[in-house]
Amino acid sequence: MKFNWGTGITIFLALFMGFILTMVVMAHQTKTDLYAEDYYHQEVNYQDKIDAKVNGEIFIEQVNFDVTSNGDFMMSCPESILGANEVEIYFYRANNAEDDRRFSLNKFKKSPVIIRKSDLVEGIYKVELTWKNKNKTHLVEGEVNL
Repeated sequence: MKFNWGTGITIFLALFMGFILTMVVMAHQTKTDLYAEDYYHQEVNYQDKIDAKVNGEIFIEQVNFDVTSNGDFMMSCPESILGANEVEIYFYRANNAEDDRRFSLNKFKKSPVIIRKSDLVEGIYKVELTWKNKNKTHLVEGEVNL
């Protein structure tokens, strides 16, 4: 069989269509979750989150998110934060909403706070620590790779 330019174009188009079809199938299988189910409601109240971040800025150096040697999550913070009202830590996993976790830290009174690796799935999390003190909401954010 003689290889000419018509055969080359046909082979190229067949390979290109196979590549595009593969990409379409892979894109269709990719999970795409919204940031949150009530995304639009959260956007309306975003100024409250900005204010909480500003209130929490003085604690950024005092709050540390880390991973222990056995893979558990460890957070060290001033005990005044743990003694505040409505202390909560939220783990947001961008690629799968089912892996997001929220923990109330009101039962913890001493730092550091340890959350077992069995309670979280391995991956990269955006961590948000929120608490209320004197009717002001505070927020400190970080990132951790479990």
